[in-house]
Amino acid sequence: MRFDRHRLVWIDPQRWPAILAAHGLANAPALLADWARDDRPLIARRPVVGELPCLVPLGLPLPPSIGKQRLAFAVPPDAIRADAPPPLLRDAAAAAPPPGRTASPRSSRWTRTRAVSAAWPGRI
Repeated sequence: MRFDRHRLVWIDPQRWPAILAAHGLANAPALLADWARDDRPLIARRPVVGELPCLVPLGLPLPPSIGKQRLAFAVPPDAIRADAPPPLLRDAAAAAPPPGRTASPRSSRWTRTRAVSAAWPGRI
């Protein structure tokens, strides 16, 4: 199973602990644990060399405030609960900081909910 790049993919909440452990993230930072607990999506990405073709390549870009890392996951298809196209820019813009104000670690609303929250009310 493969998804177009940037497609949003939700993981079965019961599967998150095993997925984090399988990727060496059993002691995940609070933000990642919150992400899983709050049922937020991962993003479809390209596979990398050596990944098993039976797994679905997904990623999670962390915000600059905590290092702007790109976390790569490869999950079994049966761990996927739902998927959807990425939000349109006009929909995501509603959650962006106002002009002249940047997102910061103190801006918990922006840091924790991301622009995707505005595009998916009731789901995120």
